[in-house]
Amino acid sequence: RIAWGNERFERLQAEAHQAAADLGVGVAAEIDALFDEVSGRVPLRDGSGDFARAAVRGTAWDQRRLDLFERAASHLADIDLLEFAAPADDGELPFFEAYFSNFIEGTEFTVEDAREIVETQTPPARRSADGHDILGTHRCVVDPIGRAQTSTDPDEIIELMRSRHSTLMVGRPDIGRGEFKVSANQAGAVIFVDPELAHGTLARGLSVVGSLPPGFARAIYVMIVVTEVHPFTDGNGRAARLMMNAELSSVGQCRLVVPTVLRNEYVSSLRRVSVNDGDPRALVSVLSHAWRWTAAMPWMDRGATEAQLAATNALVDSNDAQRSGVQLLLP
Repeated sequence: RIAWGNERFERLQAEAHQAAADLGVGVAAEIDALFDEVSGRVPLRDGSGDFARAAVRGTAWDQRRLDLFERAASHLADIDLLEFAAPADDGELPFFEAYFSNFIEGTEFTVEDAREIVETQTPPARRSADGHDILGTHRCVVDPIGRAQTSTDPDEIIELMRSRHSTLMVGRPDIGRGEFKVSANQAGAVIFVDPELAHGTLARGLSVVGSLPPGFARAIYVMIVVTEVHPFTDGNGRAARLMMNAELSSVGQCRLVVPTVLRNEYVSSLRRVSVNDGDPRALVSVLSHAWRWTAAMPWMDRGATEAQLAATNALVDSNDAQRSGVQLLLP
């Protein structure tokens, strides 16, 4: 299996022949021999590089992203090690983690409607897929054992991510639950890793997880890797946050919720990681504030939780918040 789909590969081979013809260079046989090697039709010659060998195995990677991950890891290795212990009782936290993680991706329900979906385990007939998104996310975050599973082995991390994605997207079988994307995806001007390079980039990027301090630094790094690769057709943001929070839960730390009011700042800080070659400082700042807020919330009491959601501006639309200068306050 090669690093590109057959159609793209054949087009590249044709372009190489055309370039040689334009230059008046008679190297058609050499071009075909090279492409035969990279396609796996014939063995690679001695001395072939790591990328060529990975291309044949279907595990080639996006080098720009790996350089970005290396710089992000370097920054994260030196950040202040914040610690916020997980609450003794989950209370309302799993519900609101699922609620906000979907809301900031555009799956918008009122708190009351989302609560009814979770309590009845029944999505609304007119929004069945959206309702299943709430239920799938809630199933991922309510299980204290499953939500904390993680590893330092990249293949195991990838399998955990695929399993969570399969649960997460239970209501959207058409997008390939737990299956990697087959078409390119992007958000605005940010183009994510090519589908044929997704697995290799994930595996290499996640291979350094064990070198980072457990907890917050490792959690942010895993989120960055998943976000930059965007390995699935849909559900990437939710999957990235599940993987981030697994790192926190695995060491007994409070999970991290990004409330609605922080959506624009959160998305902007993720984009800055991408365009600033892996500099995660803006993302660390936004997530640190969200984590402090999450850890301070009275999740064990529904009435107190709802009162503090209002008092801290957590439910304010992020566009309205930016226009009016409203910020997320600490409880």
